[in-house]
Amino acid sequence: MGNPKVKAHGRKVLNSFGNAIKHMDDLKGTFADLSELHCDKLHVDPENFRLLGNMILIVLATHFSKEFTPQMQAAWQKLTNAVASALAHKYH
Repeated sequence: MGNPKVKAHGRKVLNSFGNAIKHMDDLKGTFADLSELHCDKLHVDPENFRLLGNMILIVLATHFSKEFTPQMQAAWQKLTNAVASALAHKYH
């Protein structure tokens, strides 16, 4: 993780989950600009959003071990799936 641009992007990605929690009632609206950017300009395969969510779960489970209860896993899975869906919203 020596690349500062990669580190900055990772920080943005993780911060976006905090933003998602604050706007659970309008995730599509919250992520509309990012969805458009990733779809129209960056051409990111939307499957990558789901894969990233799964990787975040693995990191959380590894880092928090016993504290990462099945209930916590279910909540994070629901959140990452919802964010992935919102990010994929603008894809045709």
